[in-house]
Order: sequence, then structure tokens, then C-alpha cells
Amino acid sequence: MFIAAHLNDYRLDIMCRVLRVTPSGFRSWRRRLLSTRKVEDGHLKLLIENIYDENKGRYGAPRIQAELAAQGRRHSVRRIARLMRALGLYGKTRRKFVKTTDSKHALPVAPNLLERNFTPETPNSVWAGDITYIPTKEGWL
Repeated sequence: MFIAAHLNDYRLDIMCRVLRVTPSGFRSWRRRLLSTRKVEDGHLKLLIENIYDENKGRYGAPRIQAELAAQGRRHSVRRIARLMRALGLYGKTRRKFVKTTDSKHALPVAPNLLERNFTPETPNSVWAGDITYIPTKEGWL
């Protein structure tokens, strides 16, 4: 493919010598038709893109494979994943729920000094903060 892209810039015999390809081999490669597998992959890429777009980019290879199987087209998940990688498509994963609050404990709780009075009389007399979680090496704190 490199040689074909630069035929107007360099001589064929020089490029073939540098890349260690015979000129006849290059010409033979250019005349060769696409394999049936490549043609099928091109058609399958279109189907994959359609299913991916219909489902707002949420489907990964396993779900797309199931969708294709429902349409009567049987392909392996690995083949679909390979084609999705070639297209730059990735299924969106659900975010894992992280529990950050444990209200059922016997530890002392700081007193509520503000008592929901959010209009202090003087500046800098009341400070408030909210820290939902802190990541540590031992886990969430």
C-alpha cells in the first residue's frame, strides 16, 4: 500500500528495492481481487455500525453478536470485536455503583452547629464543607 501511495513521487524499481519487494510481486498484488473474507468483513462492518448507532453506542461485541444472530447471521464475538476495533467502536460500560456512606455505625457524629441557618450575620463566621468520600490505599474513607 505504501508503494501504491507513492508511485507518483518515486520510481517503482527503487521503492521495491528499498522495501525488498519484487516489482512483479507488487503488480500481481495490485491486480489481485479482494478475498471473499475481506468482502464479507466490509459488509459486516456496515451491519455492525448500523446496530451500534441504533443502540446509541452502548452495544459491545457480545450484544452486537446476539443482535446479528437474531437476524440469522452467525459470526463469532472475536470477529465482531476485531471489526469493531478496526472501526474504532467501543461499547459503553455501565459505571459501577460505589457506596460511599455508611450511616449505620456507633462512631461519634459531629454536632450540627449551623442548624440549617445559611445566612450568617458576619463574613467568615461560619464555614461548611461536604466531603462525600476520600480515596485511600486501603479503600474509600
